[in-house]
Amino acid sequence: MKDACPVNCLCDEPKDWRTQTISMADLETVEIEGLHGEDHEFDFLKVIFRCAPMLNRVTVELSKGFTPNDDWWTKIHNIFMAYPSVECSVDCTPGN
Repeated sequence: MKDACPVNCLCDEPKDWRTQTISMADLETVEIEGLHGEDHEFDFLKVIFRCAPMLNRVTVELSKGFTPNDDWWTKIHNIFMAYPSVECSVDCTPGN
């Protein structure tokens, strides 16, 4: 099982980043390497999708040694399905 973030983790600063709107008007392609399946990573993906109207492709590469479970696949699938115009993929074979 994955380790939880420690109290006062940097991923929680600032406290409202999950609900902020950040202008990413020209962002078209996103490649994320080393995803561990933490809740803040899913929230980060949601922010990207919500704030990048020109987004057309997202590729997620899992962290070495991370094996996603059914809950993880459901979460990522639901995020991807909310934006059907974006080509989304998951690479389960990380480099290194």
